[in-house]
Amino acid sequence: MSNPENNQNNNQDVSNIVGVLLEQMQSRFETVSKSILTRIDEMGSRIDELDKSISDLMVQAQQQKLQQQQQQQPNTENNNSNNNSNNTNNINNTNNENKTESN
Repeated sequence: MSNPENNQNNNQDVSNIVGVLLEQMQSRFETVSKSILTRIDEMGSRIDELDKSISDLMVQAQQQKLQQQQQQQPNTENNNSNNNSNNTNNINNTNNENKTESN
């Protein structure tokens, strides 16, 4: 039959093997955990960069919109003054026509 000494050695061997496996698993878990945390940090940095880029683009778009509005205002003012000139010319022409018809 089996020797108690052999059983004790077998139990120790199994305990040692289980201990080594647990240490390996813990080491791998720590490695994977560090890798995941590193990737999360990198993603956080990328998100921050994207957020800043989006903010910069929004500011740029607002500036362009203001520039376009400022460029359109002088055109509107020029059109208004041209319209006023045309209206004045039309009135003068009508007055001249009325004077001619009266004579």
